[in-house]
Amino acid sequence: MVGYHRGTEELRERAVQTLRMHGGALQNHELAAIALREGWPVHHEKMWGTHGLLNTLREEGRVVKVARGRYALIDSPEVRNGGWSLARKRILRTTKGTVANSGRTVARHLKIKHLKAVDLLRALDLLADRQGYCCAQTKVPFDESNPDLMASLDRIDSDGHYDDGSFDDGTNNLQLVTHWYNMAKGTRRDSQMLQLLRIHTISWP
Repeated sequence: MVGYHRGTEELRERAVQTLRMHGGALQNHELAAIALREGWPVHHEKMWGTHGLLNTLREEGRVVKVARGRYALIDSPEVRNGGWSLARKRILRTTKGTVANSGRTVARHLKIKHLKAVDLLRALDLLADRQGYCCAQTKVPFDESNPDLMASLDRIDSDGHYDDGSFDDGTNNLQLVTHWYNMAKGTRRDSQMLQLLRIHTISWP
């Protein structure tokens, strides 16, 4: 790669300390902006300089790529929780979009879905913590860097609403699962989905 810059050990240590000062994780463009502002001796065109530093730190086992363009220190919370700080915002945005579009007719009629949560972001954090940042059904750890293993908000009863039980008349209908599980589940019940998974596991050569 043109401009690939591995940097000196001193410069890589500076990158590590900068990550630590920002909660242990940053997007590459965020680190590049800091490097440019502070005058680090790296090639900044298209952020190749800091990208090279981060890739070298990955090779050394000091950082992990937790999502597209996002890197975290190996001992940071984001590595332990699969990039949850990004996942929670993504899920909040997509859920609101899904609810807003429900009931519309596009190529097919979308089911009407309501959002019944006093604070959905807090509800997501509580679910993630309760589940140990793993899929509620398969126990596979979430991984924001892998599209199939990203956290996905699932309605336990597909005919129900996005209800976290925070209203007096509400009952929790939410769980976090991997994106793959959610897509495979479709409108099935979890019991049906788990039975299918067991059949496939038994049949595996």
